[in-house]
Amino acid sequence: MTSNRKRTRSTQVDGALQRSALVGRRLPELRVMLTTGRSKSIEPYLGAQNTLLCFFHGVWCAECVLLLWDLQRHLRKLAAAGIEIVAAIRDQPETIAAFVANQRRALTYTVVADPDGSAHRRVGAGGHTMMLLVDRNRMVRRITHWGDRGRSSDDSGLLDELQK
Repeated sequence: MTSNRKRTRSTQVDGALQRSALVGRRLPELRVMLTTGRSKSIEPYLGAQNTLLCFFHGVWCAECVLLLWDLQRHLRKLAAAGIEIVAAIRDQPETIAAFVANQRRALTYTVVADPDGSAHRRVGAGGHTMMLLVDRNRMVRRITHWGDRGRSSDDSGLLDELQK
């Protein structure tokens, strides 16, 4: 039991170090899947100015679903500031496609699948829900862990960060 606890804590620390090491660096190449099941680089989905790249557990996660809709609610404000949203969900493409198709309202930002979690691991998200602010040069400007901030995706400091 102690060795499992140590291993878990070590993995959490390694992920935190990896996340902090990304700030000020270029976003690594990430492969994701479209809801059609085709594998593709995330590069074409990143915004011309800034991108809020969000990593979620899956559509089975109630908190993640709330955050997906919270992002939709803030979409206009973020778009006015030159920020596009891309959500990478650690779920199967067909599961995400079914989820999106069965909603009463549409999610009007890009949603991609990361079924094997490789994109999540490359940025240190692992099993966490987090967001990266990526600028037009593909540099990671900020990393926020939703667990550190509560449930809301509204972040007044985010717009200030873009002015720097």
